[in-house]
Parts: sequence; C-alpha cells; structure tokens
Amino acid sequence: MVLRTASNGRIDSCGLATEDREDLIADCTMFLRNLYRHDRATFHEYLALVRRFVPGYTPKKPVYLWLMAKCLGYERAEAVAGFIRPIKQRLRKT
Repeated sequence: MVLRTASNGRIDSCGLATEDREDLIADCTMFLRNLYRHDRATFHEYLALVRRFVPGYTPKKPVYLWLMAKCLGYERAEAVAGFIRPIKQRLRKT
C-alpha cells in the first residue's frame, strides 16, 4: 500500500498521520521478527522492502534491539535477540 501510494516510495510522502506511520512500522517490525525466526530468505526480501519506504530502518523497540541494530546491524541484532528472548520468557514464568 505504501509503495503504491508514495510517489518516491517513502512512507513520509504517502499522507499517513504520524500515529498511523508509527503503527505501520511497528507492524513491520513484528512481522520481521517472526520472519527472521522462520524464513531468513523472506526476512531479507521484506527488510529490503521496508527499507525502501523507511530508509535506514532499525526497530525502535525494544531498546536493546534498537541499540544492537545500530551497533551490529539489524540481522545480527535479531540473531542475538534470538538467544535473549527465550531467557526473558523463562524469567517471566518464574
């Protein structure tokens, strides 16, 4: 939808309200997280697409993922987060 609507392919030029843009980016982030775990090839394709309409995309939340993505790159940050998430889930259960 964004790519069809935006003249230059960027999300800021397609007329969405700020809150709607942020919601769309948050949805993309969740989708990318799931793709990384289950289908790396599609993850790379979708990440390239997201970066077309959000140049320099890195996930904003959680903060540790944003920081790692800035330092290591997004794919490496997801790899590290893959080790952290199960630990966090176990800690929440106890």
